[in-house]
Amino acid sequence: MITMNRLWATLLAGGVTIATAAGCHGGGDDGAAAKASAACPDTQSFFASEVWQGPLSTRCIGCHVAGGPAGGTRMVLSKNPADAQKNYETVAKIASLADAGGELLVAKPTAKVPHGGGAVLQEGSDGALVLAAFTDKVKGTCSSSGAATAQLNGRQIRRLTRDEYGNTVRDLLHVDGDYASKLPSDPVTGGFDNNAGALTVSTLFADKLRTNAEDIAKAVDLQTIVPCTPAAGKEADCAATFVRTFGERAFRRPLTDAEAARTMALYTQVAAGEGHEAGVRAVVNAALVSPSFLYTTELGETKDGGWDELTPWEIASELSYLFTRSMPDQALFDAARDGSLAKKDVIAAQAARLVALPSSRQAFARFVSQWLDLDKINQAVKDEKTYPNFDAALRTDLVDETVSLYDRVARDEQGSFKDLLTATSTQVTARVAQFYGLPAAPDGQLRPVADGRVGILTHGSILATQATPSSASPVRRGKLVRERFFCMPLAPPPPGVAAQLPPVDPSLPNRARFTEHSKNPACASCHKQMDPIGFGFEGFDGAGKPVANADVSGEILMTQGTDGPFHGVVDLQAKLAASAEVQECFVHQVLRFAYGIDDQGAAADAAKKIAGAFAANGTKLRALLVAFTQEDHFVKRHTDPDVGAPGPGAPPPPPPSQGPPPGSGGGGGDAGAPPPLGNDPNLVVDVKTQSQGGTAYQDDVTLTNKGTQPITWTVTLPKAGTIFNAWNTDYSESNGNFVFVGKDYDRTVSPGQTVTFGFQAK
Repeated sequence: MITMNRLWATLLAGGVTIATAAGCHGGGDDGAAAKASAACPDTQSFFASEVWQGPLSTRCIGCHVAGGPAGGTRMVLSKNPADAQKNYETVAKIASLADAGGELLVAKPTAKVPHGGGAVLQEGSDGALVLAAFTDKVKGTCSSSGAATAQLNGRQIRRLTRDEYGNTVRDLLHVDGDYASKLPSDPVTGGFDNNAGALTVSTLFADKLRTNAEDIAKAVDLQTIVPCTPAAGKEADCAATFVRTFGERAFRRPLTDAEAARTMALYTQVAAGEGHEAGVRAVVNAALVSPSFLYTTELGETKDGGWDELTPWEIASELSYLFTRSMPDQALFDAARDGSLAKKDVIAAQAARLVALPSSRQAFARFVSQWLDLDKINQAVKDEKTYPNFDAALRTDLVDETVSLYDRVARDEQGSFKDLLTATSTQVTARVAQFYGLPAAPDGQLRPVADGRVGILTHGSILATQATPSSASPVRRGKLVRERFFCMPLAPPPPGVAAQLPPVDPSLPNRARFTEHSKNPACASCHKQMDPIGFGFEGFDGAGKPVANADVSGEILMTQGTDGPFHGVVDLQAKLAASAEVQECFVHQVLRFAYGIDDQGAAADAAKKIAGAFAANGTKLRALLVAFTQEDHFVKRHTDPDVGAPGPGAPPPPPPSQGPPPGSGGGGGDAGAPPPLGNDPNLVVDVKTQSQGGTAYQDDVTLTNKGTQPITWTVTLPKAGTIFNAWNTDYSESNGNFVFVGKDYDRTVSPGQTVTFGFQAK
C-alpha cells in the first residue's frame, strides 16, 4: 500500500472561531444617536434588528444591566421593551468613541482594549461585524449590514465533526472499529461542536486522518463495496465502475470527469505493481483523505438576484447530517439525482421521513447531550465514600435515560418542548431503576417516574454532572439553567477574585455554604443570576439522589418575563415550559446545532421568526425540526464577492494573468497586482481563492509543467496579509512578496505533471 502524501497533505483548513462568552463595555458623548439617525436613516432599525437582537441581547445583556457585573460602566441597558430608544441612544454614544485601541464598541468585547469580561467576541466574527457596522453608521459612513447578515446565508464549507466522520465511515464502508475516537476532539462553539467556523484541520488532525484512511483501506471487505466481479483481463472496467459508484457515495455527489480520470490514474498506477485489489484499496484510501469526503459544501450555483441556490446534492447532505449525523441514504441520493430536492415540499417530506428513522436517534443524542452538558458526566469526579457505586455503567445508563426522553418526544408528532419539562414517564435500565428506587422492570420499558422526578431537569444525568465531587452545586445547576434555557451566558469571575469559599461549618445545610456569594459584592452581581435558581435543586444531592426535608425554595431573577419565586425543580420546570423567552432560547439552541453557525445578526431574526411559529404550534419538536428545513437558509446563500467561483464539475478558471490577483477574494490584493510568477516559463501557475470569511482568505495554487524537462519550482505571489497556515510548501517573505518552495515530496514537477499547494492568510 502506498502512502498518499500528496493527497492527504492537501486537506483544506480554516475558518474563524466565534467566541461565546458574555459582556461588553463602552461610553459615549451626547448627541451621537441624533447624528447617527440624521446621517444614516436606517441606523435605528439596524440597531433593533441586528445589534440588539444580535450581540447585545445574546452576549452583553447578562452583565450590562442595573445591578449586573457591568452595572457601573457607561453602558447600562434595560430589558424593558419600553426602553428601546434609551438603549439605542446609550449604545450610539459609545459607538462614537475611540481610543488608541480602536472604536470602543468593537474594541472592548474583542479585548483590543481592557475589558472586564475578557475577549467575548473574536475579531471578524459575526457579532463583531455587526458592532463595526453600527459604529460606521453612527459615524455617518452608513455601512450596510450585509457583512453580518450574510453570515446566516453565507456560502461555506464545513468539516465533518468527529462523530459525523465515524458515522459516515461506518455507513460508507461497513467497517468495524471506532475510528472517530482516534481523531482529536472538536472545538465547542456556542455549546455545540459542529460550528463551521471552528472546524479547522490541524496538523495532528490531518496526520490522524491519514493513518485512519490507511487502516480502513486495509480493513474494508471489498465485496461489500465493489459492485462488480472483474473478469480476467477486465479488471480496469470493474475499477472504472467502482470509481464512479463509490466516488458518488464518498463525495456525496457525482464525480467530475477530471476527478474520475485522476482516480483511475491512481488505480492504474498501484494495480500495475500490486494488483487489482491493491488498486481498489488505494482508491478507498485516497477518497478518505479527500476534502470532498471530509467537508460538506454549501456553495450552490449562482442565480440572478444575488443568490446562490444550493444543489440537490448539497441539500441531501444538509438533511442527512442534520437528522442522522451521517451520509445520505439511498432515498436522498435518488432525490438528489432526479432534482426533486430543489422543492421545499420534497425537502419537508424527506425531513419528516428522516425523523422517523432509527438512525435519527444519533442526531437527537448528540443535540441533547451537548445542549444539556451531558458529555461532561464522565469527567464529573465523585467521592467514592460519599457516592459509592457511581460507576461508568451507571453514568452511561443515566445519559441514555435523558436521550431516550428527547428521542421519544421528538418522534411523536404531538411531542413538545413542554413535554420535556413535564414528563411523568421514563425509560430506564434496571440499574437506573434501582438507583432511583423504582420497581424492577425490563430495561427500556416505559414506566411512571419516581416521586419528585417529573421532567428532564430531575434526571440523574444532569444533577450528577452539575455538582461537585462531594456535594450538590446550586451554582453549576443555576448556571446551566441560565445559559441553556435563557441563552444568557455569564462572564467569568472578575480578575483577582478568589473563587474558593471560606471555611463553613460542615453541619450547615448546603444552601448556607453558598450564601457567602451574596455577601461578597464582587461575586453577588453574577451569583444572584445563578444561585437562587440552583437552590431550587437542593432536593437532590451531588449524585442526583433525593434529599429529605431540604429547603427547595428558589427564585428566577433578571430575565425578560420569567422572574419570580418557585418551589423545587418540578415547579421551576413548569415556569420554564410556559416562558416565551425560554422557548425562544430553545429555538436558538436548535438553530446553532441545525445550521452549524452562530445565532447572531440575521440568524437571531430567523430564530425569532421560527420561535413565534414554534409557540403558536404548541412547541412541537418534530414540526420545529422540519421548520428549519423550510427557511431560505436551507436552500440559498448570499453570493460572495468571489461570485462565479466554480463548483464541482465547473470548467477551470482563466490563467492568473487574465483573472483577479491572488488573494483578491479576501486578502486585500490590489486591482493592479502582478500575476503569480513561477521560476520557469514552462511552469503554469493557477491561483484560486477557495474560501474567505471575516478577515481571512484561502488560496489554492496548482502548478503544471508544460515543458519537456523536470522543474524544481519556486513561486512568487504578491504579499496580501499574513500567512497563518500552509500545506505542501515552505514559504518566506521577500520584497513585498510571498515566496513558496515545494516540500521534499513534490519539490520537482515532472513534464506534464501537476502539483498543488495552498495557504491561508489574514
